[in-house]
Amino acid sequence: MPGPYSLARSMAPGSGPVGPLIQPLAEVLNREILALEEAGCPIVQVDEPELVRVGEDPDERRRFTEAQRRLLDGVGIHAMLAVVGGSAHLAGASTVFEAPYASVLVDLIAGPDNWKLVRQAPADRGIVCAAMPVEPGRRIDVPMLIWAAEYAASANGRGLARVGLATAGSLARLPWDEAMSRMRRLAEGAELAAADPDTRARRLDPRAIARPRRTLGPAVPTPPLDSRGRAPRPIVRERPAEDGDG
Repeated sequence: MPGPYSLARSMAPGSGPVGPLIQPLAEVLNREILALEEAGCPIVQVDEPELVRVGEDPDERRRFTEAQRRLLDGVGIHAMLAVVGGSAHLAGASTVFEAPYASVLVDLIAGPDNWKLVRQAPADRGIVCAAMPVEPGRRIDVPMLIWAAEYAASANGRGLARVGLATAGSLARLPWDEAMSRMRRLAEGAELAAADPDTRARRLDPRAIARPRRTLGPAVPTPPLDSRGRAPRPIVRERPAEDGDG
């Protein structure tokens, strides 16, 4: 459903004030969520695309957080805030994570700076990485989906159990076959993100897997360039002669 902050901005006539609209809309939407909960709905997603416009304005930050608190008052089901349409990192982590959302979906295609929010997200919040593009013809990179899941899992020790993957927008504009293909790739990325290294090695292109370097002993510092700016020639160590060598 639309969030109260974004809905108020869309309803305000011209450049009129949005403040008086936000709280009444939050109350109406709160009743909608409570009705969904009573009907057995297990999860609700709240879309707040206008969060990307909040920025560093303290008044807008306050309006946004107050609206989310009123929206979720008394709500017991899993509520997820969707940060879509751009980067909302300038609003600050305290603005985004103050409301008691169980999880936050972040658009990492239209808003790559949302990674800054992911790094600051409390460990008990779920993070859904909207990392699959939805534009026709865009390349779908499963290893990148895996990387996104692992990076979100590593932030503040969150763990993969609190990480999900999603499309960065609706698939409605795509032909059915292409939309289904992307959903299968998304499922593959989620499966391999939780798989063991051997399974990944069997199913991914070897070029997508980083090969660990052999440990040959203590790290050797890189020598500085010489006075003419040239790199020093590598030192070649000869193999010790063994019995029977000519």
